[in-house]
Amino acid sequence: MIANFLYLNGIEYEYEKPYPHGAIMYRPDFYLKDYDIYLEHFGVDEAFWVSNPKLRKELD
Repeated sequence: MIANFLYLNGIEYEYEKPYPHGAIMYRPDFYLKDYDIYLEHFGVDEAFWVSNPKLRKELD
C-alpha cells in the first residue's frame, strides 16, 4: 500500500536501500530520493524485539 501511494503520487523511491548506521546492516522499507529521507514501516512483532536485543539497542 505504501509503495502504491508513493507511485501514484509521483514520489520516487528505492526499496530497502541500506541505511548507513554503524556495523549493523539495516534496510528501512523506503528511501525517498528527492527528499533524502528513509521511511520505515514497523510491522514487526514484540517477539522480534525481544529476540534481537542488540538490534533493539542500536535503533533506540
